[in-house]
Amino acid sequence: MATWMDGPEYAPLERPAEFVDAPHPALAAPAPTAVDDAPAHRPAFSPPSESIDLAAIVPPQPQVRDPHAPFDVTVAAMTSADAAPGDGQAWTPDQPLGRATAVDVTDFPPPSGTPVTTFPQPGTPTWFAPPPPSAPQAPARVGLRELVGAVTAVGAGFFLLGIFFHPIAPFFFVVGLVTASRIAYRRHQVRMVLGVSAAVIVLVAVIQIVAGADLYSWYDAVGWTAQVLSGLVLASLLVICYQALAHRERPTPL
Repeated sequence: MATWMDGPEYAPLERPAEFVDAPHPALAAPAPTAVDDAPAHRPAFSPPSESIDLAAIVPPQPQVRDPHAPFDVTVAAMTSADAAPGDGQAWTPDQPLGRATAVDVTDFPPPSGTPVTTFPQPGTPTWFAPPPPSAPQAPARVGLRELVGAVTAVGAGFFLLGIFFHPIAPFFFVVGLVTASRIAYRRHQVRMVLGVSAAVIVLVAVIQIVAGADLYSWYDAVGWTAQVLSGLVLASLLVICYQALAHRERPTPL
């Protein structure tokens, strides 16, 4: 049933004679709790006659300093020159400071060796002069493994095969040129050696063609040229890489 607290849409068309609350069932009685079973008066318990006071068994607490209280300084470290440790004398501000005691200084011998030169005066010509040149660095020792690794073991192997195997020397020579182009030391000199050797073998091949040599003669001339160039190029690359390693040069990234 709508009441006056509802909205106007629930209002009746005709005014009722009176307003009454709708009937509702009675609420059930609350369930009993443990407190309801408690006695009306709190029982009192008296301690036994032979009991010990709890305050008597508490251990004594150590004395704690009050952090808000200032420290009591008897002798300061910098003002205790007149008082020896433990003699009970204390210095006060109205007393003079302690007398300085002589310190026994051991006589050291005069310095030996070449005296250090003084620095040049600012503004003088020597002030703006460049520093003296440093001593030349001794060349580093280069091992066989480091040298072969710098030349690349694969490239050196192909050049060696080209020296000793005449029938396939041109093939080994060309593969050696391609492999040696990956050497990371003194790349300008390496490229110059590889370029000159490649130009020489091409020139020999062209001269044989112009001279009208047959295929066997042409290949034989190119093979001998590849054998000779394989030895020369390998020796040149070894010398270049050895000098670079001896001067402690860093490899150039590819």
